[in-house]
Amino acid sequence: DGVAHVQSLKGEIFGGKIDVSGKAQIYKQSLERMLASPIIDIKALGQRIDLGSILKSPQVLGRLSFEGWAKGPVNQLNGKLTLPPDTQLELMGQVWRVRGFEVLVNPKELLLRSTDITRDRGGRISLEGRLGLDAAQQMQWTVRVFDFPLNDIPGVPPESLPPLKGTLSATFVITGNPAAPQLAGQVELKG
Repeated sequence: DGVAHVQSLKGEIFGGKIDVSGKAQIYKQSLERMLASPIIDIKALGQRIDLGSILKSPQVLGRLSFEGWAKGPVNQLNGKLTLPPDTQLELMGQVWRVRGFEVLVNPKELLLRSTDITRDRGGRISLEGRLGLDAAQQMQWTVRVFDFPLNDIPGVPPESLPPLKGTLSATFVITGNPAAPQLAGQVELKG
């Protein structure tokens, strides 16, 4: 039938574990009928993969678990990647929790569903958007910042800031393409 099956391929990667299963159809009925693009149906589970090992950056740390799948001809894949609720990361020296992270991909675009990033020290960021996967790579991303304390900016030592009180909220829309992004939005200061 031309289908290769993998019940479970497990291994260690970047300090964590990964488990991949699925199948790939390479030909139909006989080797003379090879598919121009193999058809796959795979699932992957990642557990506690070390982001610091992958990114080689002290600015992004934490252990990442995920669940994902990909289906279809290799040159026309559809897929999805999700993180468990309350995934914890350290960004620029501060602990953040990621909620609702889900990326969908199809042959035409990558779509990030509404994702919230919060921190115990106050402030929340909401991200969502899409990126075209054609040559034009048109995109539209929306970034919303809610009640971010002005005296606690990630990556900026508190002693280097003047004494600030209040919060920042903002909405930004990023359009265009990665080579020529366009930014529009508004910022609101309180307190």
